[in-house]
Amino acid sequence: VASSRGHAEATGRTAGLSPAPLAPPLEPDPMPAQRPLWLGGLLTVAVACLLSPLASSAPLPQLSARNGRLVDDQGHEVLLRGTSCDFNFQAPHMTDAEIGVLAGLGWNFVRLGFHWHLYEVAPGQFNSTYFALVEDLVRRLGEGGMYVLMDMHQDNWSPLYCGGHGIPAFYGMPLDGRDFWRGGAQAYPWPLATPTYDSNALCVESPTNSSGRYCAVSDCSNVSATPLGWASTYATAAVGSAAQRLYNNAGGAQDAFAEFWVRTVQQLASLPFVVGYGVVNEPWLGDIWEDPTLLLPGQSDKRNLQPLYKRIASAVRTVDAATPVWFEPATGGNILDALPAGFTERPDANSVLGYHIYCPSLQSDLPHPGSRNDTKLWEQFELCVAMNGAQFDVRDADADRLQVPGVLTEFGSVNQLPQTEALLQWTADEMDRRLRGWAYWLLHPSTDPAHPNWEAPILGRPFPHSVPGKIDRFNWNETLRTLSLDFQARAWTSEAQTKLRGATEAVDVAAIFAPTSKFGGTPQWSWTPLDALSNPVHNATTGMLTLELSPDVETGTNVSIALSAHA
Repeated sequence: VASSRGHAEATGRTAGLSPAPLAPPLEPDPMPAQRPLWLGGLLTVAVACLLSPLASSAPLPQLSARNGRLVDDQGHEVLLRGTSCDFNFQAPHMTDAEIGVLAGLGWNFVRLGFHWHLYEVAPGQFNSTYFALVEDLVRRLGEGGMYVLMDMHQDNWSPLYCGGHGIPAFYGMPLDGRDFWRGGAQAYPWPLATPTYDSNALCVESPTNSSGRYCAVSDCSNVSATPLGWASTYATAAVGSAAQRLYNNAGGAQDAFAEFWVRTVQQLASLPFVVGYGVVNEPWLGDIWEDPTLLLPGQSDKRNLQPLYKRIASAVRTVDAATPVWFEPATGGNILDALPAGFTERPDANSVLGYHIYCPSLQSDLPHPGSRNDTKLWEQFELCVAMNGAQFDVRDADADRLQVPGVLTEFGSVNQLPQTEALLQWTADEMDRRLRGWAYWLLHPSTDPAHPNWEAPILGRPFPHSVPGKIDRFNWNETLRTLSLDFQARAWTSEAQTKLRGATEAVDVAAIFAPTSKFGGTPQWSWTPLDALSNPVHNATTGMLTLELSPDVETGTNVSIALSAHA
């Protein structure tokens, strides 16, 4: 089930009615039992990043979607690796030191969750203080070498519903009808439980009858105790109807959503490191109680989401013609993720398909009844490898059919176990093989050397940030400590490169994250053809290796690069 991973306990999954305070300092993840051998090398990189100014060596160029790849304005293909960041009910907060930790992992991508309901606090009234904090973090991430995807993150739709966030309550109510009113026959959380209200319940008035009120419940325990935990809220009649309100533009909800996005984009369009606008996280199917056919594969994508995405893309293009619009299939559990999306066309020509693939039997935020012994966990790992592999195939086919880049924008949500470590390793290997970008859910960067993030040695792995051309194949072998990269070169563009980089001599470069911690020192390198590349420079502090493309190389030349462990 797609979700706001790992936040069920942190937020209590209650009605989410409290105001949005500034986020507290992020807590480091628990320390593994023993400090691993890789830690010394990683800390060298991380500490150097913490002590150096948060600025990349050159400004990040604008990316766009072209021929199913993400490329910069010189036609260089860029791979994205990083994490999602979500701040439920809070203004976003991340220190420069924490951003430095992300850079120390070689990451270049943050999917930044922000919320419509925190920005638009009353119809047509926007909280500029909240968005100033969002924009400040976006700028600091970009200055720290991160491409930023603006993710309008919703889970459980609205603060009207247990643990909900994303859609403002005054646009997130069900379609008007007394059955949904406080105490009504289908009032939230029907059919999961009988609603319980207190005197402080958040309520919004019926748009057609001032005596009708839609109210949040005060007791969410019956919802969280269901087999799918907090995510069971999506099965309620009220939430399905509320989602349909947006899709139908009932009461102008979709008009308001378009205006929210226009206001957001107006403030960010000038920032080249904003890599996209994620229209809505994990959109629900719609009113499945009124129209059960929405449960059929692809129906919600085609009938509800495709028109919404095209509408928002058109609104975005009125103020930003260059930045990609990112879209997702309807959420409905991993079963639906094994079937093709129902989209018949992309939102526009500059679009990216984001998708979420999880291993539900190992997820940390879903109930797991029954035995959890070691043998059973390895069986679940094997099942997830088979299931997730098939799901990756389906989403690859969706991206190819729609002629858009595909990026795995959520995976993980696991606690540290041998089985989950193996799952993350396998997933990262698969994304390399498929040439897909990814954002892990969810890493809170630890700045405490004694308590590093346990995921760091698995996901802080070598990969090409960009190549002067199109990547054909890429592989990192953790056991052998070898990296291989094949790409089709794009002819050198000296005048444009000089202008872009402000260099005294124009160069086209392949940029590869190759930290000494992974190679046991400075990696050894070779390439073919011998005259295709020159001037290899490895920065031991950042782990970045750059190789210049010869100005005589013709477009389409096949170039291979090999890195191996320090002798």
